[in-house]
Amino acid sequence: FIYNKIVKYLQTIYSICRICFKHSGILFATNILSKQNIIIVDPLAPERTVTYVPERILDAATRTDVSTFAEGDDVILYYEKEAEVTIDVTEANFYSEDVIVKVTKNGADHAVTVDWTDISEDAHKGTFTLSGDGDYKVYVTYTDRSENEMVAYESQEIRIDDTDPTIAVEYKSDAQVVNDK
Repeated sequence: FIYNKIVKYLQTIYSICRICFKHSGILFATNILSKQNIIIVDPLAPERTVTYVPERILDAATRTDVSTFAEGDDVILYYEKEAEVTIDVTEANFYSEDVIVKVTKNGADHAVTVDWTDISEDAHKGTFTLSGDGDYKVYVTYTDRSENEMVAYESQEIRIDDTDPTIAVEYKSDAQVVNDK
């Protein structure tokens, strides 16, 4: 009886407002096909991992090679041609349009298009490629429709260097070579 009163109350509010409302992880909506009201309780924050496969990893302070890195380590990820970035999100009620992926190249905003794939009902994979010489940073934020925030992500520096080094040598035309022997 109490459940029916609560649903009736929520239906009344919904019919007046004609919008979904969110509060403390509860989302009230209408299933358009069946015209039935549904209540979704979602207290879980989305989880994520972001992965790369760098060609070389350098400690940012000492500029020495290291073999592995973890999120937050002060390293530079080096690539010769391009960097493939993979974002895995675990979330039951996932909407890729709510994921904010920001990339900077040499400190300025750099547009990327993330290709999202649903692996399962709760697992979702986004991929994009960085290419062209420069220093990149990747930032990812996401808040689900029940207002649960995923832990924000900020990458290490990602450096793409596909330009061969050059050396310029200048000689004066009036210079003489002196041999003491």
